[in-house]
Amino acid sequence: MSTAELTTDDLDAFRARCKAFLDEHATGVKLNGPDPRDEHTVAANRAFQKKLANAGLAGLMYAKEYGGAGLTRAHDQIYRELVGHYPDMTGQLTI
Repeated sequence: MSTAELTTDDLDAFRARCKAFLDEHATGVKLNGPDPRDEHTVAANRAFQKKLANAGLAGLMYAKEYGGAGLTRAHDQIYRELVGHYPDMTGQLTI
């Protein structure tokens, strides 16, 4: 899908989809102790990432044949704008 094909309604619908997902799933990761990379925390991060992938919201700009969503930079920008207002759910997976 190219950005030229997108309508305002398409982007608004995607924004609503992302917000609904984040409202339900981005509730924060509670640490079990002083180590932010303990098994429980990493498992919670992985569980969120799996939900994100199952919802078609992971790898937004990666091609579908490589496991991504095949969406546009506009979609990615919308997701990034929204996710910044929620607790970090995958920080322990970041290198």
